[in-house]
Amino acid sequence: MSEDVHETAEEMAADFEQSDTIVVPRSEVVAQLKRRLDVQKVQHDDVRSGFEEAGWTYGRHLYFHPGRVADRVEEIVAELREDGQLVVTHDEVCDRIVDDEHLPRENIKGWAKGKFPEAVEAALEPTDWRADTLQKGGTSRRVYILPLYEQFARNHPKGERPLSLPELFSHYLSVSVEEAIEPGSEVESESED
Repeated sequence: MSEDVHETAEEMAADFEQSDTIVVPRSEVVAQLKRRLDVQKVQHDDVRSGFEEAGWTYGRHLYFHPGRVADRVEEIVAELREDGQLVVTHDEVCDRIVDDEHLPRENIKGWAKGKFPEAVEAALEPTDWRADTLQKGGTSRRVYILPLYEQFARNHPKGERPLSLPELFSHYLSVSVEEAIEPGSEVESESED
């Protein structure tokens, strides 16, 4: 193991953390390390061990700080709740976590599979949000959903005789669906275009 690479990688991870960087592609880490050390090649095991020593995780060409991901997901959940949003895609969550339009996500598997999305899901576990997968055709897309019934139960007046909470929700849902499919509604007119 190259001690210089290990130590410099550990320092770099600390620098990223101080600059509020939460996720970094492996290619960027390697490029920066080569410049700092003025070398042509670095061993990935040395880089990885340095980042892990600093509390970062590596997964599928992506370095991230799991604690910072969890903190950011908590902030995102609060923002979504404030906006009244019930569904969000994994890509949207990634956009909010990194808040950097120049950070590449194409061709880096770690954004969609492996330890990073697992860390996002783990951060969502203590919230009301849950992970799900949308399947359409031959493709699938990871989404996070805030179950409508739980949102309804939290925000509506409590059920009183003769209607229980489930009966009120059922009525709310049936009226909402009727309005959505009623001729002339926004949903109907959008599909006619």
